[in-house]
Amino acid sequence: MKIADIQQQGGFVSSELVHRTATWNTQDGQELSVEFFVRRAPFGAIDRVVSQLDKSQSAGIISECIRLGDEGEETLTYEQAYALDSRLAAIFAEAVTEVNRLDEEVPKG
Repeated sequence: MKIADIQQQGGFVSSELVHRTATWNTQDGQELSVEFFVRRAPFGAIDRVVSQLDKSQSAGIISECIRLGDEGEETLTYEQAYALDSRLAAIFAEAVTEVNRLDEEVPKG
């Protein structure tokens, strides 16, 4: 196999953002619609976040993958992701997991 084969078969992660809409229930009981984008994360980005043992992996992954703004031009810092309301953070984390298929078992062999 050659690098060109891997590229042609989708072995490299696309930088395309995936649009998502969800409903978020705030601390004071308001139900709000939130629109955001999820960045498909390459192996190196996930590996970097997971290897930082002294930090929250979930906050790191949210910071790495969630994009806000009309076109996904805004990023959350690690500190902002860490400070999110847990309900909103769960929505973001679920979307990152789904888009990046992080919950799928890696085949062995």
